[in-house]
This record gives sequence, structure tokens and C-alpha cells, in this order.
Amino acid sequence: MYKNILLAIDLNDETSCRKPLLSAVELARTFGAWLHVLTVVREVEAILQAKTAPLGYELIATDLENRIAALIRRADASDLKPNILVTHGASIYAEILRSPGKPRPISLSSDRTGRP
Repeated sequence: MYKNILLAIDLNDETSCRKPLLSAVELARTFGAWLHVLTVVREVEAILQAKTAPLGYELIATDLENRIAALIRRADASDLKPNILVTHGASIYAEILRSPGKPRPISLSSDRTGRP
């Protein structure tokens, strides 16, 4: 039924990511869908970090990709070979709408309480 599942996560609170990630993994396995895991660095944060260190944004993006990969490993979902996306923008919502996975993916996200 679903071909693409997009999970947007906030890595500032990794504990809130677990339940939505497990749900997304279960859906991806059930439907044989591609799993895309997205996090967004707000532009203001990216600009401030980039000014404080050479190649700052690349370091931030690599760190976030590694943190997402670790979450995926802990969820025992490496076999799905999820697409890890780290983007930056003023709004997480705009970045979700720009993310890959056409036709429209099913989107799962969580608030800080961990509710999908």
C-alpha cells in the first residue's frame, strides 16, 4: 500500500524518536516500503555553527547522520537500508514537503513526549 515512509525526528530529544521509529520500521517491513529518516537543522543554528568552525555545517550534518544511523541500528532496522536525510531550513514543515519520496509519502513524526 505504501511505497515511501518519511519519519521526521528531532535529535534534540532522542528518547522521543524511539516509538515513531519502531512504528515506521514496522510499516516499512509490512508494506515493503522505502524508509526515509529526516532531521532538520534550523538555518539560524546552521549559520551560527558554521561561523564558529571551518566546515562547520558539514561537521554538523555528519554528526547528525551518525546519530540517526545509531538510532536505526538500535531499532534493528539496518536491513531496510533507510535513506538518512539531514537538511537545513527555516521551517521543518517546508523541508518535510521538499523531501524525496514521490508520490506523497506517509509521514510520521513525534513531539517531545514521544507520541507519533
